[in-house]
Amino acid sequence: MPHSIWSDSLAIFSDSVAATRPAPAGVAAACVAGNLGISLLIKTLAITGGQAELLESARLEAAHLRGAADEDIGAVMQFMSSRDAAAARQTIEAPMRGARAAVAGLELCAKASVKPALSADLAAAWWPCGGGRCPS
Repeated sequence: MPHSIWSDSLAIFSDSVAATRPAPAGVAAACVAGNLGISLLIKTLAITGGQAELLESARLEAAHLRGAADEDIGAVMQFMSSRDAAAARQTIEAPMRGARAAVAGLELCAKASVKPALSADLAAAWWPCGGGRCPS
């Protein structure tokens, strides 16, 4: 099984993004940011309670973002070594999976109802992709 960025520290990941290697880069960084946003959503839902379906959906999308980050890194590295059409296709499909998970996470944020004391965390969950707009 290939190495996962999720087993490294945030400092190691950040240094890897800053390095001159082709990956990790923008897609993996965006997936990590989206995962952190969904993690805040998960926290607010778990503390507030009563929204089990949303909580489970948020956990699923968080897992999709984790997978998409690793898949993107693998796809880029595979493409760099093979330059074939199948590898090129994966460099498109992996980011699209991450984008779909991020959008689904934002939709979950819009549906969430949390305790007023947690509204700042929910707003921050929107921040990576939604510009920090608070849900209405």
